[in-house]
Amino acid sequence: MAVASKHVFGGLVLAQAVVAAGRSVASDRSINSLHAYFLRAGDPSIAQTIVVERIRDGRSFSHRKVEVRQGDRCIAEMLCSFAVPGPGVSHQAAMPAVPPADDLLDDAVTLGDLDDPRLSVTRMGPFEFRAAETHSRIARERGEKTDRSRMWLRAKGSAPDDALVQTALLVYASDMTVLDPTTRPHALALSAGDLWPTSLDHAVWFHQPVAVDSWFLLDLDSPWAGDGRGLARGRVFTADGVLAAEIAQEGLLRAGS
Repeated sequence: MAVASKHVFGGLVLAQAVVAAGRSVASDRSINSLHAYFLRAGDPSIAQTIVVERIRDGRSFSHRKVEVRQGDRCIAEMLCSFAVPGPGVSHQAAMPAVPPADDLLDDAVTLGDLDDPRLSVTRMGPFEFRAAETHSRIARERGEKTDRSRMWLRAKGSAPDDALVQTALLVYASDMTVLDPTTRPHALALSAGDLWPTSLDHAVWFHQPVAVDSWFLLDLDSPWAGDGRGLARGRVFTADGVLAAEIAQEGLLRAGS
């Protein structure tokens, strides 16, 4: 989850790694999955070096290993796969029934009376948010418990007409609130500082392109938490119901202060 921090945001690290890997791959294939580990907190005052290793280029798939380094320290590593589109069976899960984004208020408006710097992800980040169900911060105050978070997102302003950049922006967004449902079974909220999250690993499976400057839905849940960690999963739907991507992340959940 992106909050005010002295560290480099993990979603930014992964987005840059995706662009670097994608530029090493033939134009007839696009990314179909990534699996990443956050190894150390990044220091925003130190330049990053992104090293892409070509593992394999086959007839249908290309595989890359990416390391993001600061000096002699590796802060993140990622394996990713790129595929050539091909024929086959096709199906998808249905998008949940939620109000359309245009019928909802921006979270910045909904949470406007809450004076909490941890809500900077909603107020100052590069994406707009609109909770499709009760926002976790409000549910916390009401004592409501659930294992799910649903929200609409859209990039502020227009995004470049570049499929790789659009994918990188989706990866950035996928790390912003993915751990939100890990505290909701306990009527807690990460945005209230009940727990301080640290992303440990992150995975994304890409099914269809997403125009990130149009509304898309994150349908997140948390099937498990324990041992100081929490697991969250999510589905990304376009506004017209296309299942565009799926994400998963495990995070370290430290007691807040």
